[in-house]
Amino acid sequence: MDSIFIRIYGGMLASMVIVSVISYMLITQENSRFNEHFHEAIIRGSLLMLADGMARTSFDERIAWYNQAQSTLSLPFSIQSYTSSALSQSDLRKLKQGHVIIRGKATSFETEAWVAVPTREKLLLKVSFKEFSEKQIVGAARLIAQDLEFYSKTQWEALIKQAESYYGFPINIMPHNDLNLSQEEFKSLNNNQDVVRIRNSGRNHSTLSVLLKIPIAEKYLAMGPMSLSNLLPSQLFIVYGIVAVVIMGLVSYYLVRPLIFRLRRLEETAVKIRRDDLSARVTVDTNDALGRLATTFNDMAEHIQRLISAQREMTNAVSHELRTPVARIRFGLEMIEDVDSAQMRSNQIKGIDQDIQELEKLIDEILTYASLEEGMPSLNLQKVEIDGILRQVKKESESLGKSIKVEHVPSKEKSDLRYAECEERYIHRVVQNLVGNAINYANTKVRVSSACEGGMYRIDVEDDGPGIPADKWEKVFIPFARLDNSRTRSSGGYGLGLSIVQRIAYWHGGLASVCSSTIMGGAKFTIIWPRQQSVRKTASEGTDEAKSDKKRFWLQKKSA
Repeated sequence: MDSIFIRIYGGMLASMVIVSVISYMLITQENSRFNEHFHEAIIRGSLLMLADGMARTSFDERIAWYNQAQSTLSLPFSIQSYTSSALSQSDLRKLKQGHVIIRGKATSFETEAWVAVPTREKLLLKVSFKEFSEKQIVGAARLIAQDLEFYSKTQWEALIKQAESYYGFPINIMPHNDLNLSQEEFKSLNNNQDVVRIRNSGRNHSTLSVLLKIPIAEKYLAMGPMSLSNLLPSQLFIVYGIVAVVIMGLVSYYLVRPLIFRLRRLEETAVKIRRDDLSARVTVDTNDALGRLATTFNDMAEHIQRLISAQREMTNAVSHELRTPVARIRFGLEMIEDVDSAQMRSNQIKGIDQDIQELEKLIDEILTYASLEEGMPSLNLQKVEIDGILRQVKKESESLGKSIKVEHVPSKEKSDLRYAECEERYIHRVVQNLVGNAINYANTKVRVSSACEGGMYRIDVEDDGPGIPADKWEKVFIPFARLDNSRTRSSGGYGLGLSIVQRIAYWHGGLASVCSSTIMGGAKFTIIWPRQQSVRKTASEGTDEAKSDKKRFWLQKKSA
């Protein structure tokens, strides 16, 4: 799977996770704030009601009232003096002004609340709790119902308004006809049981109401509805949307920016090449799709540079190589007009014919080299016995009738290792060129041999001639190259034979080299290529095994 896809997909997934986490945190915080506000309203109202209730009781009634209040609210609370509360002076001033102090304890996850009792004793009521449940809401309604017993019915309206100001929820006293009671609810209320209504008004919004009967009035106390959940305000959704868009944009820019930068480098390199800077290359720093594209682009640029360079060299060399035979043909034609002897005319015609054959041979060499240079030829790869090619070239060379002896050293490999995958006609051309070149410079003998080394196959062609200086080993493979003036056309050909050898080796994923022969004393030409062509990754690089074998081969050759 492409690493670009993984990075972009992973980045977008990470951005979605980040947006989800932030949204969850914001929503949780908003819900927590709402619940905290709701709970504070219940605790605040209940504490104020407790403070009023305690202020109405005498000292002797306080213990009974204390126990009944704890049971009603299902919350443990205590009575403290101002000096024993350990509150700051600022908090005490707020309590004296009728405020309620509510604090959370991070160490124990408890909530503590204080309220001042409006008596001369300067007492405080303190409540501590960890969890808040439905019992506290029902207990708040019971506190209100109990307080009604201490007031006349004419004072109930004022008490209800005061309780509403404490809690912040609607509180009403009404007959059962106004409550739309079900039979079960009516039955429960008449049995002095509390009824808790939770109604869903749609769109994640629900309310809670507490109903209980007031026996002394044959009426019912309705506390609520109280909002249990509230829709998040539309402004908050807009904020969430903006945060999501910003985060997704930043992540997308962070992921795409390196790709844009690398594409821009590729574009800049293409512009440089278009402006004739053929040496420009793209820096390859990754192995993803863009990295492979950059590698392919560099290979293409290198190939174009090599083609243009070869074209320039070939243009210059061809013009030079053609000039001599064309001049001889023109001279021969002029001589034919001036000679009278039929024998001399026949000799001139034969010379012209030889020059024409020479031109045909030169053109054939040029076309062969051009076809190998311009792009990878279509190779018909087959398993071929390399020793068979060497034997055939030996016979062909001996049939020329030259005095140089061609010695073939039979392969010592096992039968299955004598075969290598290659294009037979091209490898035959390689051996033919190398042997022909060696015959031109050998004194008495040329030696050909083959061997399998690891995953590579090699062919060696050696001669007992003068050899080639080490500083000119690389030059011999340059098209139309001449090592010195002694390499005339009769001995050195056109300088394309070894170039063709090198290109054939290249397209087989191999290499061609020259060094000094330790056995024959002259030059030693070697070609190596991967024995199994089918497992090569590219035509120019070969497999990892092949590359390591080639590297090991050249290191051994250099050390030797």
